[in-house]
Parts: sequence; structure tokens; C-alpha cells
Amino acid sequence: EPTPGVRGIALADDDPIVGEWTIAVVAPHFAACLSARDLGDAGPEASRRFDHALTFDRTLAIAASESMLSRVDGDASTRR
Repeated sequence: EPTPGVRGIALADDDPIVGEWTIAVVAPHFAACLSARDLGDAGPEASRRFDHALTFDRTLAIAASESMLSRVDGDASTRR
């Protein structure tokens, strides 16, 4: 757990989402997903570049959420 109340996992080196930074929000009247992929720049942290996508498409936000949650072990009833 990276912080209390947040689940984290170690991904296999060949997992398709390695190198991505993604956050998805799904609520009754709102959905969004921001996903970014590190372009692998060397140098200062503030100079790093990313390809990114932002969507408010509910179907895509749910698909991203399901993809991430499918990688997390544990009892689904404990997820918030």
C-alpha cells in the first residue's frame, strides 16, 4: 500500500501498463480518465516529457478502471 487506504501492486516487467501513469474517476454523474506515458527523457525531473490523453467518456473511464482493478488481488468488497 503506497499510503493508507490506497492499494498498489508491483507490475510484471512485460505488463502493457508499465511506464503509464493513469488516474480514473468514476462517480454517478461524472467520469474521467487521465493517462500518460513517460517518453523516457534523461535529465532533470521537471524536464521530463509525457504523451498523454484526457477523456470524459464514461465508457473509456470505466474500461480504464476495470483494467487497473483487474491487476489488484484481494477482496473486491474492500475496494472504495
